[in-house]
Amino acid sequence: MRVFIGLILVAGTVWPGCESNPVPGVATIEPVYIITTELLAPPIVGLAKSYRPEYALNIRSEDPAAGQAVGFFMTIAATRPELLRARLRDPHAGTKTDLIRIDLPAAPVSDEPITQLAILASASADTLAAGQPVFSVLADGNINSPAGRRVAFLVPVDLLRAIRTLECYISSTAEGGSLAGDRIELVPDFFYLAVVGDSILWGNGLNHRDKFTTLTAEWIEAVTGKRVITQTWAITGARIVPSDADGICGFYCFGEAPRLRTSITGQADLMQEPESLDLVIMDGCINDVGIGTILDPDTPAETLVAVTEEYCGQEMSSLLDKVRRLAPRAAIVVIGYFPIVSLESDLFGIRDLAQLMGEQVDENDSEAISAYIEKMAANSTIFYETSSMNLAAAVDDLNAAYSGTPPAVFVDPRFGPANAVFGPEKWLWSLTTSNAFLSDLLGDVLKFFPEDSTLLTRVYVCLREAVADNVFQCLYVSVGHPNPDGARAYARGIIEALEAIGILPEY
Repeated sequence: MRVFIGLILVAGTVWPGCESNPVPGVATIEPVYIITTELLAPPIVGLAKSYRPEYALNIRSEDPAAGQAVGFFMTIAATRPELLRARLRDPHAGTKTDLIRIDLPAAPVSDEPITQLAILASASADTLAAGQPVFSVLADGNINSPAGRRVAFLVPVDLLRAIRTLECYISSTAEGGSLAGDRIELVPDFFYLAVVGDSILWGNGLNHRDKFTTLTAEWIEAVTGKRVITQTWAITGARIVPSDADGICGFYCFGEAPRLRTSITGQADLMQEPESLDLVIMDGCINDVGIGTILDPDTPAETLVAVTEEYCGQEMSSLLDKVRRLAPRAAIVVIGYFPIVSLESDLFGIRDLAQLMGEQVDENDSEAISAYIEKMAANSTIFYETSSMNLAAAVDDLNAAYSGTPPAVFVDPRFGPANAVFGPEKWLWSLTTSNAFLSDLLGDVLKFFPEDSTLLTRVYVCLREAVADNVFQCLYVSVGHPNPDGARAYARGIIEALEAIGILPEY
């Protein structure tokens, strides 16, 4: 049993601030609250209001061929439970299936839950066999009591091959929508995903729906029918190697501008119930190498190669070993990076970026700017190629060392030169000279603004909590990170990899 709403209605009581508002076409609003559940398993981590039915029975006890139904109970508070209605909704297709109410004898035959479900199945066998779900408000107490009534549900198994929403309500709108009701999700099973890494995996500048971890989770749900329960620990600036300045940002941490940074090694330790994880998506090493080191035209190639091999090779190997030991049954996806700057990057866009980074660049000397871009592009390519090679090798070494476990796989997002920052087909956030809000506010101070849609949220958090080293760092932290097109490229790569290793059987 899981109690997730501790709210009991008291008949005739109106709480301050909760007066009912008139709804066109609805005379009286009758609220409904789900208080407890029985024979429904919640996810082992997180706060999702999703449940996996734990019990199934034959629709006809003497005829297994008639199929099965899952059975469970909920305690429901309602002002008039005799008017309770319920329906299943497909959240993707939008289709709805009403549950048929079955009235059982007033005197309960048994207090045993399994027996009660068997009695309901016997009374509704023809309805269930026809694919129709049913429910019954049990007669245990005053039928008009708002303090909570126990309700039994039976749903044919075939209706729960994928995620469904169960709505319980009394009032409805003129269009037939539920009003002031309550709902839970019913799922065939759960799929547990952990995300550990840096700002690429957090998805700087992206709305949640556009992040490639979200796109991947949606695909997994479509393929398996399971509800993906995601725990995201990735944050901006995270390195593989821990430091004395590390901390835990907290449950409501805004990973784009964290008040504290947790190393990726530390994030692995924070994964909840790691032994139950189905998939870990991770990255790491770019912040250990340092963006400044990568984009500095004066960084010698041999220095960049050496430091990249150290962190993307040796340190990633150690991190992967740790993750594998913590999550022995999880498939592991290690995502790679991309050339940040290329020879196709816009000349003046890179000039503007260099000036924001504090570089002394003569904005009128196009030859000097071209030479500057060539060095940045060369170093970007060196980091991309060296990191990809070492990350892939670290994955191969892990698979060789743990041959009896689910595979690990390296994913190259395959960004081309045109997809670099300020490229003609850019997959990375760049800069713009136009921002309706900030142009008026900071137009006298700034010439260039980030393109991303989470800018205002990020600035608000930074100013409220003083979490950024400076407001400019907070302002431009999206630049050079995948935009929605780049996120889709990452999602395609991850999905192709998961299909190739075959860890997701179709339902």
